[in-house]
Amino acid sequence: MTTRPLTEQAEAILRQNDRGGYTVPTEGLYPYQWNWDSAFSAFGFSEFDLERAWQELGTLFSGQWGQRHGTAHPVPRA
Repeated sequence: MTTRPLTEQAEAILRQNDRGGYTVPTEGLYPYQWNWDSAFSAFGFSEFDLERAWQELGTLFSGQWGQRHGTAHPVPRA
């Protein structure tokens, strides 16, 4: 059992799953950016790194299909 505060554990998980602009939901299981998960990742990042939170959303919307279309779900990333 860990004695680290929950906020530190959450930050460590976000950083572990960070792929340099987007976050995967689970390391080794889902290699793509998922829009639902990215929204929650952005909320988490906003607690300790606001710039990274905005980057998460910006990367998500870069997968948008045209001006009036939705975002791919998941967003394939190399």
